[in-house]
Amino acid sequence: EFSLEQPLTLPQLEDPSEADERLAAEEEAFVTKLQVIFCSRTHSQLAQVLHEIQRIPKDSVPEQLSVVTLGARSNLCVNDSVRARAHSGAMHLNDLCKKATEKSKEVGGCILKKQAHNLADAALTQLMDIEAMVKRARAPVGGGCPYYGSRQAAREADVLLVPYASLVNNDTRRKLGIRTKGNVLIFDEAHNLLEAISDANSVSFTSVQARAAVDDLDIYAARYEARLSPGNAMRLRQVRQFCTLLHRHLAGLEKSSAQTVGAFLVSINADHFDLPVLSRFLEETELPRKVRGYVAAVRVSIGSASSSASSSSVYGIAELLGSLNGSTGSDRILCHAKGPDCDAPMVRYLSLDAEVRFRELFSSARAILFAGGTLEPRSEFAPLYSGLSAKTDAVDQVHHFSGRHVVPSAHIFARYVT
Repeated sequence: EFSLEQPLTLPQLEDPSEADERLAAEEEAFVTKLQVIFCSRTHSQLAQVLHEIQRIPKDSVPEQLSVVTLGARSNLCVNDSVRARAHSGAMHLNDLCKKATEKSKEVGGCILKKQAHNLADAALTQLMDIEAMVKRARAPVGGGCPYYGSRQAAREADVLLVPYASLVNNDTRRKLGIRTKGNVLIFDEAHNLLEAISDANSVSFTSVQARAAVDDLDIYAARYEARLSPGNAMRLRQVRQFCTLLHRHLAGLEKSSAQTVGAFLVSINADHFDLPVLSRFLEETELPRKVRGYVAAVRVSIGSASSSASSSSVYGIAELLGSLNGSTGSDRILCHAKGPDCDAPMVRYLSLDAEVRFRELFSSARAILFAGGTLEPRSEFAPLYSGLSAKTDAVDQVHHFSGRHVVPSAHIFARYVT
């Protein structure tokens, strides 16, 4: 009760250390939350899954069930000015988004990230697919960034809907904050899973990109190498040397070949590089983003157009080094010479060991379900759960179920046509 005789008691501000402890406790609470992660090939298929969930009677699902769909910036970005400047694909859009969110609105920055909590709240309280989130994000009241909003909501969701590539690639999964430990994973259309694992972990790099990487790194080094610490300057020179050796090898390629990773590194005289150090250097310093931004600004100032190969060159090297660093004995390097089916010489890293790529998911998940209409022969999937042989009661841990076809036999008409 307010009184003139007594001084007004102001609420005590929360101690910063206590606030940090409270936030840490909240994070810890969500780390142990059980989630169902549903994967399919495309966002349209995930939208169908969401539609089927909406058809379930309300008395048959848990109260306040939260279902969140995760997607890339290319699907969720609603900043039209940023999208209009992204001429070189998804990587360029990612760069422009990060740069825009670091600026204030007065200097052309994007403030939608600060309003991402609006979309996070909406995603947790409503069943929305990608299109619905984008529409809600553009609302004059209650809008925000659906990309960052969905990522904020992901930790609290009961069900996550994600495409294959977001889950079976370790780096993508980590960047999106998808937690698989102790959760239930469902792979729809699972007959595509082995191919999806291979595609998501394979990388292609052309001689044109290698030449562009050398040129871009030279431009960047001429301006910034003297400012770097001795260690970073040395690693920058090593990346440039690796690109030079790769370009020299591809430019002189006369016939296509398939090699192991070790044999490939020896053939281009790059077997002495410390690949884990170089890969970590590119990721931690965000060198690809910095090189792209600086080189683009230089080319604009001199009136030179930037090619698509240049815009993705250093990113491509970062991907290739990361893949080589995490390679296994089963993986292969295909070197394609220029020919009718190949406009420019190129190197392609093929991830062929699906078991190794899937092992982290397999070992951390509470349960994994493969679902689909054409899962025979089941022997194709055996390598994915071969680790069960080292566990007790291995046979009881794998269950197969095959339901009857949904179309009655009386509705099927079959005849040979000759």
